Order: sequence, then structure tokens, then C-alpha cells
Amino acid sequence: MADFDIESVSGLRVIELREQLSNRGLPTTGLKEQLVKRLRDAMESEQSIREVSDESSPEISERIKAVGEKEQAREERKSESEINFNQLLAAMMDMNSNLKEMKAGQREQEGRLLEEMKKTQEEMKANIVSVINTKIDVIADKVDKNEERLGEIEKNIEKNEERFGEITLEIGKLKEAMKVDISAEKSNFAKENIREQEISQDQPNIAKPNIKISTYDGKTSWQVYKTQFSIVANGNGWDPVTKARQLAASLRTEAADVLRTVPEEEQLNFEALTEALELRFSEKCLKDFSRLQLKSRQQRQSETLQDLATDVERLSHLAFADYPADVRDTLALQYFIDGVKDPEIQKALRLAEL
Repeated sequence: MADFDIESVSGLRVIELREQLSNRGLPTTGLKEQLVKRLRDAMESEQSIREVSDESSPEISERIKAVGEKEQAREERKSESEINFNQLLAAMMDMNSNLKEMKAGQREQEGRLLEEMKKTQEEMKANIVSVINTKIDVIADKVDKNEERLGEIEKNIEKNEERFGEITLEIGKLKEAMKVDISAEKSNFAKENIREQEISQDQPNIAKPNIKISTYDGKTSWQVYKTQFSIVANGNGWDPVTKARQLAASLRTEAADVLRTVPEEEQLNFEALTEALELRFSEKCLKDFSRLQLKSRQQRQSETLQDLATDVERLSHLAFADYPADVRDTLALQYFIDGVKDPEIQKALRLAEL
């Protein structure tokens, strides 16, 4: 190989650098820059040794030898460090490879889990949709049936309302006719009263037990109460005026309101009172009136739901007495829900009914 100086070391190839280092007993591992630096340091040391070789003493030679040995030991330690670094780098690369494999396996496992979760969610969603659709179909069937039944009931109510209107007109006509006959009735009543007084004066005074009468509020059968009142009146020997007074005194709540429909001059006329009560509380009129009350029944201020339900049930029994029990209960429930004042409670009741 041709001679070369220190400055031209960097131009050598790696194989040439390693050959020069091997000839000098120096390590040949590492990158090119490291090899160049190692060779330059060795050549500089050799040049220094040559410059002083002619005048050197054994002591200097020993010192130079020691320096060379130290340099060689330092290079060996450096070489070992480089080897250890390369081993550490290889171990780190192995670890990195293992980590990549673990991450890939983890991603694959996560993918499988996600697919399984997605599949499970889709199955649950399908089951829920199926259940909801089934319930919707059942509810729709119930709604259709209830609408049909309500349609029939509304038709019956409309017919009854028309009948109630006709009855109201008839009542008006009767009142007009009764006003025309007031004078004649008064005259007849006065004559009858005088006659009864004369008869009673001629008869001996016999003490009779006084039978008490019950009150009437319009919530029970008028025909039953009328019969009961007649029995008590006959037992007590009441005349028509006394019967009118006792009947008026026995009336309560809605029944007492009927007194306002009777003219003042007829309020002691027993027949006029019974006719007014008959028109208001006879079974036919009571049905029609109860149905009208149901249609307009709303929960009153401070009225509890229990009180409302009780009153609606009572009116339903009066209004739909000739209906089947299940139909009557269905109608009562509808009128009860319609009468609830709180919209949230009303909505909850409608959903619960479905």
C-alpha cells in the first residue's frame, strides 16, 4: 500500500482504515469517523515517538510504552463500551419488536371484542324493537276497539241529549199550562181546605203518633222516597198544605234546588212540588241529567281524586243503569280521566289505561 500522511487518512476506505488499525494492534470496530480518529491519534503518537527516538533514554522509552499501553487499554474499553451499546441497542430493538407484536395482538383482540360487542348490541336492539312493535300492535288494537265502543256510546248520548231537549220543552209547556190554571187551583184548594177543616171539627180529636220522615237529596230513587213519604203522611194525617211543608223541609242539596223552579205562590201546593220533583228526579230524567252532569264533570278546587272517582261512579250508575257492567265501568273511567284537573296526572292515567 502506498505511503500516506495524517491529513490523507480521511480519504481512506473503511477496509483500509481497519487494516491500518489491525497492523497497529488497535480495535477495528465502529463507524468510519471513529476509525479515522483512532488511526490519526495512533499516527500522531507514532510521529511524536519518531521525533524523539534518537535522543530518547530507556526511561522515555518506558514512558512511551506505558502511554501506548494506556492508549490501547482505553481503546479496548471504548470498544467494549461500543459492543455493550450495540448489544443494548439490539436488545432494545428486540423489545420494540415484541412491543409491536403485543400491540398488534392487542389491537386484534380489541377488534374482536368490538365486533362481538357490536353484534350483541345489534341483537339487543333488534329484540327491543321487536318487543316495542308487539306492544304497539296490541295498544293499537285496544285503541281501535275503544274508539268503536266510544263511537257507539257517543251516538247513544247524542240521542239522549236530543230526548232531554224535548223533555225540557215539554217542561216549559207544562209550566205555562200550570200558570194558566193557578187561579182555578187556588180556588179549589181553598174550598178543599175549608171542607177538611169543617170535617175535622166534627170528628173527635184522637191523638195519633207522629212518624218522622227521612230527608231526600236526589241521589236515591224518587219513586221509592215518594212512596215512603205518602205512607208517613197518611199515618200522621197530614193535609195537603202540611204535606207540602214537610216535603219542602225534607229536601236537601240538589233536591232542595228544585224549590227555586217552583213559583212562590205554588210552594205550598203539594201536587206542584211533587210534579217538579218528578220532572227532575224520575228515572228517565235522572238518566239524562246524570249523563249531562258526567259530560261537564270536572275536578273541583280542593276535591281529591277519590272524591271525584266516587261521584263519577255514582253518576255512571244513574246514567247507564241499563248498560252492561264492563261498558259502564269503561265509561266511568273515561269520564273520570276527562275530569282530572292536573294534566300530568291525566296523561299518566291515559297511559296506564292503555
